[in-house]
This record gives sequence, C-alpha cells and structure tokens, in this order.
Amino acid sequence: ERPELMPLLQRNIDRNCSLTANQEQSPCECIEHMWGDPILPLDHGGPFDMVLAVDCVYDESVVGLLLTSILNLRNEDTTRVLVAVDESYKRPSALAAFMSLLEEHGLKAVGISLHELTDCPESVKLWSVVSDTADTAN
Repeated sequence: ERPELMPLLQRNIDRNCSLTANQEQSPCECIEHMWGDPILPLDHGGPFDMVLAVDCVYDESVVGLLLTSILNLRNEDTTRVLVAVDESYKRPSALAAFMSLLEEHGLKAVGISLHELTDCPESVKLWSVVSDTADTAN
C-alpha cells in the first residue's frame, strides 16, 4: 500500500536488529506484501517465527485482507502473531471488525502489558493473537 516506506522500514529493522548478538547476519527483513495476496510468491520460506502488525487495524473495509495475510503467514503451532494498535486514532469500528473476524476464525486477542516495558502512551495496545482454545495463563 505504501511502497515508498519500505526503505524506512528496513532501516528501522536494521537499527533494531543491530542490537542483537549476531550483528553480522540479521534474521529480520522487511518485505513488501499486499494484504490478501498469496504468500508463496514472496518465496521467503514462511511460515514465519513472528508476524508483527503495527498500526494496521485502521480501516474496517480491509481488516479481512489483513487477517487473510496473517493466517497465510503463520504456522498455527510455531508463529507468534502480535498486533499493536493506538486507540487514540479513534477507529473503534475497524478494531471491532478485526476482533470479530478473529473470533470467526477461532482466534482471540490476548492483551500484553506493553506499558511495563516502555514509556509508550496508554492508548497503545498490544495483543497476541492465539487460538481461542489456547491456554493463555502462560
């Protein structure tokens, strides 16, 4: 949707991944993907260890495409899916539609306390997307 942001996203990833022990070979890569498109043409060896969606739940008309991509990118047993939303942007209908779609697919969003780790605003919410039957006590 915003190909001009790809270099900026990759630079941010490189900066953050350079903080890891293995600075020579970062396991993080930014790849372009249109929500809802098939994943196989990406040829990046998915499913992935983690899918991170930040500020992506903003338009009720596209949350289905976002969820399709998340489902295609993940392995049910091994992929961690994290979704971060800033509720101050006042898009409750998009968030409600996304949460409803999760439920329709047997998934749910489990809140993660982000504010204990960072100084981000209280309006920023972070959820782990898990199977509705998953044990969330851990």
